[in-house]
Amino acid sequence: RRLNRAEAMLYPELPRSHQWLHELKVEAVLSGSESLRRARELAQGKLWKQVHVKHLVNNKIYQYLVALLITANFVVSAYTAQVVDKADWRRWERISFNETHPQLETALLKVKEFEDQQTVFDSIEVWFTVVFGIELVINLYGNFLLPFCSSLWNWFDFLVVATSIVAIAVPDMPGITVLRL
Repeated sequence: RRLNRAEAMLYPELPRSHQWLHELKVEAVLSGSESLRRARELAQGKLWKQVHVKHLVNNKIYQYLVALLITANFVVSAYTAQVVDKADWRRWERISFNETHPQLETALLKVKEFEDQQTVFDSIEVWFTVVFGIELVINLYGNFLLPFCSSLWNWFDFLVVATSIVAIAVPDMPGITVLRL
């Protein structure tokens, strides 16, 4: 039975493949609507496990989990924008280059603190970008190209992930942080 299925998927033009798909459709009618749906999807040439991935993407729990991740990313981004004061950092950095300044030690500590905070926030940003990139690929695979491209939410999701990748690759690009928020 498994050999027939693999053969039908690899060589759908063979008469035996047509026969196997026909038998599967007959079996589906006899065994219920779930098997019929499966037979219809196999006959339409869906990719390996694509049907399961589509069900996962359309699952409410999966959608709530993605919404929770989006919210967490927004909160972290907003917190980063509030905590990391780049103007203050630049002032302390200028002082740290002046070896005769009376607040040199404080400036060096402040610059080190800022760099440590920035490293943590950058790591979190990369993690969220990777997770959202994986989610985008899963969504694309589950819906395939045409249904995926027909949804404006998917285009928005693609734009956000692409913007995040650009923000990581070119961190000093003006306005990119605001656009990500």
